Amino acid sequence: MSYTLTKAQITHIKQLQENKYRKEFGLFIAEGEKILQELLKIPDLVETIYSTQELPMPHELISETQMQKISALQTPTNILVVAKQPKPELQINPESFYLILDGIQDPGNMGTMVRIADWYGISDLICSAESADAYSPKAVQASMGSIARVCVHKLDVVSFLTQHGYMESFVAMLAGQNVTKLATPKSGFIVVGSEGKGVSAPVLQLCKNRITIPGAGFGESLNASVACGIICSHLIKW
Repeated sequence: MSYTLTKAQITHIKQLQENKYRKEFGLFIAEGEKILQELLKIPDLVETIYSTQELPMPHELISETQMQKISALQTPTNILVVAKQPKPELQINPESFYLILDGIQDPGNMGTMVRIADWYGISDLICSAESADAYSPKAVQASMGSIARVCVHKLDVVSFLTQHGYMESFVAMLAGQNVTKLATPKSGFIVVGSEGKGVSAPVLQLCKNRITIPGAGFGESLNASVACGIICSHLIKW
């Protein structure tokens, strides 16, 4: 059996585990059959498929040893995909919801919030420059393929909120209005801050509605992605 992966390809794929090379090449890696199937739903998104098994689609057959060399996972799957990072233009629809992440550091939380956005029909996710890269291997895996459908935009959140001050905005924090008692909005920005520091002061000043999730226990706070999901479930109704 002949395997096609060269040393140059191994180096290139491993480079995509690093943010600077993902930006340089405009690519990212994803692993596993489920994520592959989600990526394939978007035309021209997948660049190359590497697999240790034969697949019913164009791919490069590689050995398990080679997969271990290029995988970002401790336990590699049988499929690794090199895909293109979409470069969509952000156009704000005043009748839609948008998720804004301010300083989210954990890539697992980032990927989970991409998945949450996808579940609630949010097509655009806006991140501050300090936030984790949504195209990092860990974030992509946590998104479970939703990264294929949710457009991620990194920009200056303060400038963005200032420019779009006509939109309703809802910021998650420990002290605010009970989100379960709010009237259901028809659109707006849902703003979630970093796991340790919350939303930055300049962003907080621009948010119109400060909301909190009521609790009956003694936990200090909720995980950022858990809080994001709960808030979306109360604010977004169909």
